[in-house]
Amino acid sequence: MDENDVAETATNQSVERVLALLTSFDETRTELGVTEMASLLGVHKSTASRLAATLERSGLLVRYGRRYRLGHEVIRLGTLALHGFDLIASMQAAMDKLSSHTGETINLAVPVGTDILNVAEVPSTFILSCTGGWTGRRTKPHAVANGKVLLAHGTIPVPRQLERVHRAHDHHPRRA
Repeated sequence: MDENDVAETATNQSVERVLALLTSFDETRTELGVTEMASLLGVHKSTASRLAATLERSGLLVRYGRRYRLGHEVIRLGTLALHGFDLIASMQAAMDKLSSHTGETINLAVPVGTDILNVAEVPSTFILSCTGGWTGRRTKPHAVANGKVLLAHGTIPVPRQLERVHRAHDHHPRRA
């Protein structure tokens, strides 16, 4: 292995660590400390700290005390991705019509690996709405209605084993 191969391997490993760290955030894990990052990535705390500092400088992470949250640059990139997502534009009229007909919240989700990603939402027209701001949430298909529809129609494979799903607002985890 020559010097260029070593440098490329190290660069790829760094990129993989950045991606693993950024994608580890979800509804139940909105903040991470350096120790948690190190554990998630399988690296020393000093490596995790340097990685977090680099991501903070780029706006991908923001520090809150001793913990980190996703930063404004993630919002900007996500918004750009959603605006460029032709599926949303092509489905908007149908979603609006269905919402006005039923009064219910309408969500649009797409498969992402074994999960689903909610990419658009039309809120309920009821005064007391239960809309949860689902856009941008990645969920297990067996835990949400639109995921069950995708499973039932064979759009995504039925998992061999169902994972227990913990929601951020649950005080006691529910059994799957």
